[in-house]
Amino acid sequence: MKGNSPCRDRRLETHGTPGLSIGAGAFYEGLPTLQASYNRTSNSYDILGTHTDGSGSSQVLSLSSSYMLKGFNWRALTRIRGSIRIFP
Repeated sequence: MKGNSPCRDRRLETHGTPGLSIGAGAFYEGLPTLQASYNRTSNSYDILGTHTDGSGSSQVLSLSSSYMLKGFNWRALTRIRGSIRIFP
């Protein structure tokens, strides 16, 4: 017997907003390089046919540096992340 399952007709609809990405670097001969970047995104969703929705956002700050010393390339990287998710 074919019936309409409550889950069968549901659709997921997502909405995103343009993200933000910024990056910069400093490169001087004989000195370590330095790079920085920042990224931010957000989105939301609705499950059509229900009263279910949610949203989320994310931010990432990255810092990195590299240096060539006696034939070895030394690198350092750190990332600071934050995210928020809201579920029903």
